[in-house]
Amino acid sequence: MQELNLRAIETRSWKARQQDGLFDMYFGGLMLAISISALTEAFGATSLVRLITLMVLHFSAAGGFALAKRRYVTPRVGAVKFGVSRVRRSRVLQIAIGFCVLVTAALVVWTAFGESPLNLRLGRYALPTVVTLVVGIPLTAIAIFLEFGRVLLHAALFAAATFALAASGQSFMAPIPGAIAFGVSGSISVAIGAVIFIRFVRRIPTDRTEVPSDGS
Repeated sequence: MQELNLRAIETRSWKARQQDGLFDMYFGGLMLAISISALTEAFGATSLVRLITLMVLHFSAAGGFALAKRRYVTPRVGAVKFGVSRVRRSRVLQIAIGFCVLVTAALVVWTAFGESPLNLRLGRYALPTVVTLVVGIPLTAIAIFLEFGRVLLHAALFAAATFALAASGQSFMAPIPGAIAFGVSGSISVAIGAVIFIRFVRRIPTDRTEVPSDGS
């Protein structure tokens, strides 16, 4: 009975950690970073400065995400040590996602340089298709294995931005159109996450109870 109770506690805590809205805001922040970096080029910065700005903003978003988890989530759901099986599954997922990213990133480069058969079949929609795969495959894996279906909504918003650019005849790297497209999608994701986060903070009081692992 005790083992079952601990397993149920761990499962509830795992799901609670996925329902705080922070990942929604984090992914929205990544899209806003694309938007902001595009604006730097629109105001005269070089492509290298745009890339550096994007990387700095992405690392800042990741740091902010981790900090917010420790500051606002852990005191409410506890410092949980998840079971062995869950940790192992997460590690396998990370390896699989890394492989998918490498493969799809190679496809992006191949398509961008006009060598991919996708360019012949999809025309201006080739690069948006491959870029969507770069993001979509890992996020779909996250949604399935981490039991976090809302991730697919943000993947769809990202895809909508990329295909909106293609449909309007704009390049994926076009500064102003890109800033608008990803700015809109990113703002929607951040707004969704902010609403969920506010509800999470109000609904769950601060509790520093530490929950032990179920050892599974």
